[in-house]
Amino acid sequence: GAYLIAKKSDGTKASDKTTYAVNKYNLATMKNDGDVEWPGSTKMTFMGTNVNRGEEPTTTYTITFLDKDGAQISSTEYDEGADVTIPALPANTYDDTNHYTYAWNATPSATATADATYQVVETATAHTYGEGVVDPDSTCSAEGTITYTCTGCGRQYSEVVKMKDHTPGNTVIENKVDPSCTEDGSHDEVVYCTVCKAEISRTHVVDKAKGHTSGTAVTENVVEPTCTDDGSHDEVVYCTVCKAEISRTPVVDKATGHVLGAWTVAEEAVAPTKKDAGKTAVEKRTCSKCDYFETQGGDIIPALGVTITLAKSDIGTVEGLEIGENKLAYGEEFTVTATPVEGATFVGWEVGGNIVSKDATYTSNAASDITLTPVFEDATSDKITVTFYDKYGNTVKQYKDIEVVDYQAQIAADFDNIIAPTYPSYTFESWDKSKDEILAINASTTIWATYKEVEKTEVPKYTVITNAQVILPDGIKNGEIPYDTQATVRDTAAKAWKVGETIVAYGPVYTFYVGSDVTVDPVYDTVEEKASTTVVGANLINGSTYKFNIVATRNVPDGYAVIDYGFVYGKNLTDADLDLDNVGKKGSNENSGDVKSVHAGT
Repeated sequence: GAYLIAKKSDGTKASDKTTYAVNKYNLATMKNDGDVEWPGSTKMTFMGTNVNRGEEPTTTYTITFLDKDGAQISSTEYDEGADVTIPALPANTYDDTNHYTYAWNATPSATATADATYQVVETATAHTYGEGVVDPDSTCSAEGTITYTCTGCGRQYSEVVKMKDHTPGNTVIENKVDPSCTEDGSHDEVVYCTVCKAEISRTHVVDKAKGHTSGTAVTENVVEPTCTDDGSHDEVVYCTVCKAEISRTPVVDKATGHVLGAWTVAEEAVAPTKKDAGKTAVEKRTCSKCDYFETQGGDIIPALGVTITLAKSDIGTVEGLEIGENKLAYGEEFTVTATPVEGATFVGWEVGGNIVSKDATYTSNAASDITLTPVFEDATSDKITVTFYDKYGNTVKQYKDIEVVDYQAQIAADFDNIIAPTYPSYTFESWDKSKDEILAINASTTIWATYKEVEKTEVPKYTVITNAQVILPDGIKNGEIPYDTQATVRDTAAKAWKVGETIVAYGPVYTFYVGSDVTVDPVYDTVEEKASTTVVGANLINGSTYKFNIVATRNVPDGYAVIDYGFVYGKNLTDADLDLDNVGKKGSNENSGDVKSVHAGT
């Protein structure tokens, strides 16, 4: 609902009562029924009186528009004051001569205020063209266009702009083929337009061959001359440009000849031994440029051989060697025969104080320098020689070339102290003559020691150390092997056996006599068979502080024959000193004694 509250200008109300406008419109018939008040009408303050019962009076005007030829464009009736629709004017037109513009003959009213008619008026005006616009401009390869525009109406027309001439650039080189030393080359001289890049001209030019340029001669195919043969090389000149060969000259380089250095020792002198020949030092000088060399020296020095000195005896003769020194080749066999004079008897052959044979005829091989003495006994001599020997022929005591009375005096004092050495399995028992017989000797005599076997329980016991099978006599166990017992070691894969580093036997089985604790190792690699000997035991003799019973083993394979055997010994000697060739010489150490030997061969 609408309401209005009004007051006078002096501030008082216009009326004490409110006047309501009554709803007279019948919603059912959609008509105004007069003064009937319909239910639901809203009462409100009324602002005026509707004398026309809701229907306002209307005023209309006709507006007409005509084209330039008088034909009607539109004719419309508008309520007074309503907005008028004004048709659009025709677009400007032109022909080659004029351009045409259009306007209404009077300015149409924007709202309807009175009846009115408006007509389009056409006005013709001659074209006015300004300066033409070039787009695009002509080039040396295409025409251009210039366009003119009327300043009045915008009409345009165009004309063609002719192509321009080319602008030549600098000459450039193309398709260049360089001339070689022997063949012509060529190139093209080309001119292009600097604007459109089009080719304006092309000229083909021939470049003449240059000819070779000689370089410095180089050396090729060098064969160096030797001391005896000429060498050679080629001196070659090449073109520095194309590298072609211009010339080649073969040159011969003469042999240089040997350039020998100083003499130097190539092989040391080898001193001769008893067995082997020696030789002087070999000197050598070598060419410094090749393998050629010269030698001098190396002259053979004959082997020294062995000196067998045969001692003279006044009560016997010897055949087979000369009395004195006899020079024999090493290993050479010799035989001597002793014959006593009437009234004398032969005792044996003595070497180094030991009886090596009791046979009148003695055969041996020359292996070391020895003095061989035939020992005779003469019952008729004024002087006598009495010798005590142990069971192995070692001299225990000797009274040599002594008066009988002096012997008897000395033997009486010495007898109880003359004792033969005791060995691990044997002990000295007595001499082969009684004490009374020995004290009463008045002629040269040889006395031999007699021994008895040591009780088995008293014999020293030893051990064989090996990783092979040990075979011993019945009743004997390893670790309790009596001295001088035969033992065997066996390994079916063994090729040889060694004690320490010395090969002592060959084959899968080795049999030996036990003389001390010993380690025997099987050797499974094949080794060269050769004769050898090695010490396997050294036992201090009972009652002595310096005498030893030495036990050694010999290996004599097939193809070898025993010439001699024994021991080399001495005080403070080195292994190198212990050599038969050094016998009689002082050992190499300051405190060494002389090198000595025991000739044990029989």
